[in-house]
Amino acid sequence: MGSNMAPPYANIFMDLFELTYVYTHPSFMSHVIYWRRYIDDVFLIWTSDVETLCNFHGDLNLCLPGLTFSMSHDPVSMNFLDTRVIINEHREVETDLFVKSTDRNSLLKYDSCHPHHIKRALPKSQHVRVDRIVSNPETSHIRHQEMNEKFRTRGYPDHVLSSNRDTVRPYVRPETPRMAFVSTFHPLNHLINKCVLQYWDILKNAYPQNNHQGRHQGMTAVTGVWGPMRPVGCYGAHCKQAQLVDVISIGV
Repeated sequence: MGSNMAPPYANIFMDLFELTYVYTHPSFMSHVIYWRRYIDDVFLIWTSDVETLCNFHGDLNLCLPGLTFSMSHDPVSMNFLDTRVIINEHREVETDLFVKSTDRNSLLKYDSCHPHHIKRALPKSQHVRVDRIVSNPETSHIRHQEMNEKFRTRGYPDHVLSSNRDTVRPYVRPETPRMAFVSTFHPLNHLINKCVLQYWDILKNAYPQNNHQGRHQGMTAVTGVWGPMRPVGCYGAHCKQAQLVDVISIGV
């Protein structure tokens, strides 16, 4: 997909294909309990036998001429993008990094002419990637060592690798009671933010006050970054509306 518009076109096509042929298929409704797609790569969890899965796969390949899906399946381990999903001996789901056998070390060389802050930040970003994907602590330690070795091969000194590894912290996804409103970008998105603030007295009555507490921290539609968002008439700690503003976040 060399063209800038190739991924959006592929997403639009696959979305229409799913709506027309996949979601309405009897086997999908009966045996698929999990379906996730990234452009044209699909990961699914199938609850029936392999023969029924192959029949479902064959039906999808007959939907449109010239469109053929390849498929791989395994009851224990499956690869999706850069992630390997594993069912361990305790019947628990684990995730690990997946690297193709044909993959080569293409990390940025340390003696390249890129700015130094990029070369300092790259090891940290890759270690964060390991922490987010690899679920088993023992395996994670091995993957971090392998990642450091890849960087050493590309000329990164140990003091850069050690300093970046020490700053990495395990990623914990925050859990908030906020209900997010996410919209696509449009030059007039700031009007949504203005409308929410102007009619906040009406919106706040839609949610029980005792279910949302604390100071408000919203996402302004004007900037598209996390920052304080005060409703009309907000004066800080004594503002009654501040207890409810967590309910809505405006996204760009």
